[in-house]
Amino acid sequence: MEATENRVNVKRAENITQAAYQSIVEHGFCEATTQMIARRAGVSKSMIHYYFADKNSLVTEVARMVMERLMETIREVMDRYPTREEKIDKGITDLWEAFTKEQGMWIVVYENAINGRRIPEIRANLVDFYRELLSRIAETIFPPEEVGEEVSARDAEAMAAIFSATIDSLLFHYLIDPEATDFAYALEMLKRLARALPL
Repeated sequence: MEATENRVNVKRAENITQAAYQSIVEHGFCEATTQMIARRAGVSKSMIHYYFADKNSLVTEVARMVMERLMETIREVMDRYPTREEKIDKGITDLWEAFTKEQGMWIVVYENAINGRRIPEIRANLVDFYRELLSRIAETIFPPEEVGEEVSARDAEAMAAIFSATIDSLLFHYLIDPEATDFAYALEMLKRLARALPL
């Protein structure tokens, strides 16, 4: 009986978190009220407060969920391709397609980048996410088993930061005005740059 109750509680908390995610994507952090989230989740406001102390703790859970989903996507794509060349050539394309298909996740990331300045838990989620992202990019561009000591860890980290910033900027631009840029061509240029880096 207790196991069934726990499953119901987990499912209800997930449903509330998903409702909060959709509300933030559609209306932004400030406009996504607890009442709006409760309506979307089909629960009362008091039920939301049973699972989450306040709106900030709910938003923190949304941020954690989104970062986990994004990082899982990145891991899955990077692990799909065994060589550096494939990771650059096919992996970047796959990630771009996944990211642009799930635009809501990036909307939440950008919303949380602003709110993370005043909510430490959200900031911590973002820091963990971006650190792992940079590590993954560095491993892809400069795999330690291929570059040895030829490329310093500092060089790899710097290039990972530049690639991450470029992809972030392209995604932000895509969300604002997807017609303004030939993003497929921009990605090809990014791939050329990655291939041209010294090994």
